[in-house]
Amino acid sequence: MTADVHRGQYEPVDLLLPSRDPFYDEPADVAALGPGEIIRCRQVELKDHWASQHRTDAWQLLYRSSDLRGVAGVAATTVVLPRRRAGAGHFQLLSFQCAIDAVTSQSFPSYALRKGARSGHTIAPFEFLVVRRALAKGWAVSIPDHEGMLGAWGAPREPGYRTLDGIRAALAFTDHGLSHDTPVGLWGYSGGGMATSWAAEMAPEYAPELRLVGAVLGSPVGDMASALLRLNGTLHAGLPVMVIAGLSRVYPQLDEVIRQHATESGRRHLDEIAEMPTLHAVRRFRNHDIDRYLDIPLADVLAQREIVEMMTDVQLGMGRPEIPLLVVQSVRDPRRMGLASRSRPPDEPRFRQTTRDLTRRRNRPRDLSLRSGAARNFARRPE
Repeated sequence: MTADVHRGQYEPVDLLLPSRDPFYDEPADVAALGPGEIIRCRQVELKDHWASQHRTDAWQLLYRSSDLRGVAGVAATTVVLPRRRAGAGHFQLLSFQCAIDAVTSQSFPSYALRKGARSGHTIAPFEFLVVRRALAKGWAVSIPDHEGMLGAWGAPREPGYRTLDGIRAALAFTDHGLSHDTPVGLWGYSGGGMATSWAAEMAPEYAPELRLVGAVLGSPVGDMASALLRLNGTLHAGLPVMVIAGLSRVYPQLDEVIRQHATESGRRHLDEIAEMPTLHAVRRFRNHDIDRYLDIPLADVLAQREIVEMMTDVQLGMGRPEIPLLVVQSVRDPRRMGLASRSRPPDEPRFRQTTRDLTRRRNRPRDLSLRSGAARNFARRPE
């Protein structure tokens, strides 16, 4: 089945948040569509101060994807196309997963990158500096809203589905020269690093037809429960609060625990932070101690059976990527949660390591420029 693709040209209007924009509306027959099948598209204009140095065209695609339980839904990606193409007119594609790191749709890149968006406290516009490097090389870039319409930051599997389906949609989009066998690289940091990790893990079974050539994982979270404990009460205390707000949208057992053990002010803070963009939330909730808003210690909440099961479900490392990975983790990053070394059997080859193995290495920061080893692998032209 092929969806009816509705096209729209850019018009300078007051931007609606994705949660209110009819472009993101889910069709009734979404389950009948194939993964990555385009539902509608529109041309958009990006913020001048990020895209002005490179002549580009930007499109947004709404496509069919799935949530963490495999239920069909919609997702969006912003595809940025350089007018100066790499090589002999053939694009290469970078799927860049932004550090959305928030629940509100104000932080989704499909909104935050557009001209006229109120995105001063979001991360996506700053990360576009990396995208500009890719555009300068003549690469096309897909920037998915990998958290989905619920903004379920921290949820497992679905960021991988949305990333890979976004690549499928970008390759199927007929307004550019991308072919089905275009080499594709993955890149992301923080929440984007987690989404990139899920995509790398799930690709062999979920999207084996994609020609993935490598992935850069920046500071992916290896142990979510440890992250919550390590960041609680610190300068970055707003991050675990946002993760709790995000996960409660897809895990009823967490929502029930919050109802049972959170104080009235604690529940009010969760509602408040769900409406805040990332930098605003980090500033507003810096040094907050979650224990002050619970009737039992946070460690005891995390030890409850249903929460342990949830934390096991969200943990990376259940699958083995089949592409080269560059994992970047600062030794002084307060988010390097649960990074204790794990021994590897001497007969286990290095390429069979999971992302959990790789995220637990205490490596010093490595070169994240487009001259790094993974990028050089991506940059090689197909024979």
